[in-house]
Amino acid sequence: MISKHARVNTPDGPAAVISVDEMPADSPSRSNSTAPT
Repeated sequence: MISKHARVNTPDGPAAVISVDEMPADSPSRSNSTAPT
């Protein structure tokens, strides 16, 4: 199921939120998708 946060528009964009929900916290892809630096 999709988290309600996925529907919220964030500064990083909704896609970034969905990406976090799909990927594990330890996944390097998650860090690359969400990390501002």
